[in-house]
Amino acid sequence: MSIGMKERWSDKNRYLSTGALTYSGNSKPIPELRVGIPDYVRIPILGSWFSIKGHLGYGRLTDDSWRRENGGGTYAQGVLFHSKSLFVRFGDEERFPLLVTLGLEMNNLFGGVRYWGENERQMPSDAAAYWTALFPFHHIEQQGTDDGDNLGSWHLNLDYSVSDWHIGAYYEHFYEDHSSMLGIEYKNNTAGEKDFIFYGFRRNWFDGLFGIEVNAPKNIRAVRGVVFEFMNTRGQSGSICHSVAHNSEGMAVIEEVDGRDGMYNHSVYESYTHHGYAIGNPVLISPVYYGGDIFRSNRLQMFHLGVEGGITQCIDYRLLATTTQHWGCYGAPLKEVERKKVAWFLSALMLVALVMCIGSCERAFPDDRLDYYWRLDRIDYKHGVNFRGDSCSCEEVDNTMFGFARHIVLIEDLTGGFSRHGVTTEVGDSIRLDFSMYDDGGLIGGLRYCGLDSLVTTFRVSYPDCGRMVLENSRVMLRFRRW
Repeated sequence: MSIGMKERWSDKNRYLSTGALTYSGNSKPIPELRVGIPDYVRIPILGSWFSIKGHLGYGRLTDDSWRRENGGGTYAQGVLFHSKSLFVRFGDEERFPLLVTLGLEMNNLFGGVRYWGENERQMPSDAAAYWTALFPFHHIEQQGTDDGDNLGSWHLNLDYSVSDWHIGAYYEHFYEDHSSMLGIEYKNNTAGEKDFIFYGFRRNWFDGLFGIEVNAPKNIRAVRGVVFEFMNTRGQSGSICHSVAHNSEGMAVIEEVDGRDGMYNHSVYESYTHHGYAIGNPVLISPVYYGGDIFRSNRLQMFHLGVEGGITQCIDYRLLATTTQHWGCYGAPLKEVERKKVAWFLSALMLVALVMCIGSCERAFPDDRLDYYWRLDRIDYKHGVNFRGDSCSCEEVDNTMFGFARHIVLIEDLTGGFSRHGVTTEVGDSIRLDFSMYDDGGLIGGLRYCGLDSLVTTFRVSYPDCGRMVLENSRVMLRFRRW
């Protein structure tokens, strides 16, 4: 048992790794009452092949003043914190050199008081709230903001030791809700019947931290340890979140999908931070570095290399090199991505290897190539006149995004504040975008700014390369980049 503020680290290499995704030790410690088993202990009834460790804790954030000063009028005070974990290790090093570890980690921000403008709301902080934080499981459509910001990660570790060498490989999959936690949901289909959605590998399970660690025997000085990590958070269960129960558009479409998981951001508690620093992995740039209280980019890819060793008996060294690419957030994408050739080359190699192994999971949605977040770059008007009647052969477009999932399309003009869900129908290499279910006379004006001349528009779809898409009909050609 421990009480108070105590510096804790994840099970990753403290000196060479970027850190775990749920709790890394990056932020200021959170005062907490914690009970648990800090080191693996064997389970006698199962023999020497099984051992466990885990913990359970409750605490409180101490950054009320920081949240108030940086929240821009919307912030939470007196936020409570809950954490728990359970890790099961299979193996006996005395009999066989391979150990396999499976683990589940869950944290929660809950309770406190939320302020916005002149308004305030007391979030549940009673005994029932503590119980809900411990068991945050509900029936379909019953999970709400009163339950707090529930998040966590799955862990899979492989450790092999031979002749004083240690080789380890690990995978940590981060989740923000049930869709990313399980990769499967029970949702309405186009007929209004409940059906299973499999989010697949790219939309869900490819999100996470992949790592390899090698540790040399003690008699080797030059290079004692090496860690290589790759992290991807671009999927987040896809670019669309549409639920009939929480539909504010009056849209008569009953198909559902839960994407846009919003890693480390939350509608009530703003961000998963303590004093402005990420409680999870610090590669997601913390709000404290650029002002505000949310993460401006939680969709990224990262490559990291850490090396340590000794030059002499008295001089050690440690080298850390990290390269990242940021795409922003769903609904608030960055306008440009800084592309680095080395990172893209390594990313392509790793992606090809992983898809070769698990690529069959990707056929869960009607068109796997279409199911991305797309930035509209340019509209070409074939007749030299745009949809507002002005002479124009082409328009460069800024900050307009299209998202696709299942049979749903989302069009967002982030500059003009326009956003609408529609229905897609695919026939061969063509797709129909249908917004006729709305009773909104002003809708057509917003669609025209996004390249659609009517409530129902059919396009031929083509893909010039793996990162670009073109939608074309007799009047217009829309050119996209995958985001």
